[in-house]
Amino acid sequence: MRSRPLHMLLFFAITFVGQASYADEESEIVVGQTVMPVKRDAAMHSAPSPNAPPLTWWPGTCVLTVRGVTGEWLRTDRGWIIKSDVVRCDRAIAFFTDEIARSPSVFASSSRCVARMAANKRRPALDDARDAIRLDGSDALGFYCRGLTAARAGDIGTASADFRRATALDESFGPAYVDNAKTSLEKGDPRAAVADCDEAVRLAPSWAEPYFMRGFAREQMRSHQEAVVDLTESIRRDDLNGEAYRLRAIVRRKLGEREEAMRDINESIKRSPKFAQSYLLRALLWRDDGNKGRATDDARTAVRLAPDLEDGHGLLAALAYDGADYDGAMREFDNVIRLNPQCAMAYTARAMIWATCPDASRRDGEKALVSANIGCNLSNFQKPQHVDALAAAYAEVGDFASAVKWQRRVVELLAAEGASRASRAEQRDALQLYRKARPLRLKRVEFVFSMKVE
Repeated sequence: MRSRPLHMLLFFAITFVGQASYADEESEIVVGQTVMPVKRDAAMHSAPSPNAPPLTWWPGTCVLTVRGVTGEWLRTDRGWIIKSDVVRCDRAIAFFTDEIARSPSVFASSSRCVARMAANKRRPALDDARDAIRLDGSDALGFYCRGLTAARAGDIGTASADFRRATALDESFGPAYVDNAKTSLEKGDPRAAVADCDEAVRLAPSWAEPYFMRGFAREQMRSHQEAVVDLTESIRRDDLNGEAYRLRAIVRRKLGEREEAMRDINESIKRSPKFAQSYLLRALLWRDDGNKGRATDDARTAVRLAPDLEDGHGLLAALAYDGADYDGAMREFDNVIRLNPQCAMAYTARAMIWATCPDASRRDGEKALVSANIGCNLSNFQKPQHVDALAAAYAEVGDFASAVKWQRRVVELLAAEGASRASRAEQRDALQLYRKARPLRLKRVEFVFSMKVE
């Protein structure tokens, strides 16, 4: 399934609360709002007290999410900070504009850059980053912020170069290591991401995000047990981060730890009740258990919260097929294709229904051939699940010679991928079926869900 670039998902996952300007009368900061530090020496503490041990962090590089309020102290996703040291994000651009007019500084320009990025104003943000670099080319903060603007634009190479420049200027600049890890993940290099996260953990062992990103990278490396350890450490440092629970649930599902995965996804939903992907994952867990009713309820909730969620429509299609609602399945796969015409899996799933449905009135070999060919072309005929649908479509129209030809290709592709013995045996069984001039009939159509961190 198509997903947005990682940096669009992990840089500035911010929702502004309210639209008041900085000139408005002061109002209370509440849980769920986002804030920014107003000075470079703002301190972050391990508890709501000026005497509590300070935490390592880098003011001017981040937007803080308020997790709790205790008197004059705010609990954030990075630790405790006093209210007088922050400004609400919906007022930050105006605040730092006044600061720049009064006394230009790298910190003020960089902070306004971050605030503008959070408000989806990338071009003005880039101007701020450039101003910060012009003010002091030896300060890592300006290059780091310029890297953020490049990452938001999808220019991963430039972003990585700027993050590396920042760490060259200041080897202790933790955020640049974390965000460079994200660029490494974009480039498909999770090992490099782990190395950068290792350095960030060394610099700031109390910070949750490096553990989260290292857990994400290790999940990509299929080091699932290590990923669980990292995600547990991230949650221990920020137990209100619903996304960390969701990712740990994904990993635990892959490990076969169904009860633990369900506990984690419930915790994720409790913390982020409007995040559609969490309901989608819980729907998959219910489907794993054979509870189609609860799976369908959660999948529908996911689609209601995010109508353009491709995987949500895909899961609803699979659940409809499980319940012999073939029209419903086709309708949802059509929705997936409407949302993403390049989704090879949707064409393949649709072809499998037309080619193998146990209800003869729903089969249409010619339509199956057209849809299967689209899926195969989109994947360059290199994915066994797509070629499998093509073989089934040929069998349905009675061209068993072509069905045998393409099914042999499926077996070859599975062997090259190192697929399980059971998967290869299943496809060899289909090959024998075609050799006997018999079409394939399936009671269940599998749809591959991306379940990425979104």
